[in-house]
Amino acid sequence: MAAHARGDRWLAAAALAALLTGASDVAGADPGRPSEPGGPALASQEAPNAFLARSSAVRPLNRDAELLLAEARRRSPTIARLLAAVEASGLVVYLDVRLMPRCGTGRLRLVASNGARRFVKVDVSVTARRDEALGWLGHELQHAVEVASAPDVSDDGSLERLYRRIGNPQLAQASTFETEDAIKTRGQVLAELARTTEPRPAAAQPPG
Repeated sequence: MAAHARGDRWLAAAALAALLTGASDVAGADPGRPSEPGGPALASQEAPNAFLARSSAVRPLNRDAELLLAEARRRSPTIARLLAAVEASGLVVYLDVRLMPRCGTGRLRLVASNGARRFVKVDVSVTARRDEALGWLGHELQHAVEVASAPDVSDDGSLERLYRRIGNPQLAQASTFETEDAIKTRGQVLAELARTTEPRPAAAQPPG
């Protein structure tokens, strides 16, 4: 789901600072931003994929986002392709994975732009099923690719015009839009996940 409302003020400030200073990376969780209470931790505890450490385009904002990205790239060729497309585009995507009581899916918002570099924020809701979160990640990354492919999108108005052109407004939620490509992408990711399983740790053997 793409929304044309601007993102969090603290993130917009960080993105604008990067634009003004030319910094290559302002990624990572804001040290002054408290973690949200009540958000269930994702189950997997593996180290993030090395891709994440060198990516300048896809920037996880918390540990859950790191873990979800690592698993997504490992299990879904579609998400791996989308991540590569974002990386090549010059768009910067901040990813936040958290409990969102009023949005059980995901959303994308424009954060900042100076005409040369654009920043968006993707939120993915923590769900009881990991594959659901991965599916919504693929869905929102498709929206990110749509924005990356539209160099004229630089503010809320141009973002809304893009989605009025390529998407459909969602009647239940004002100022939000959906595209057939994002819906299709989520289905492809879920189909890929259904064909893969995550390795589980071996059960401990009783002594003796």
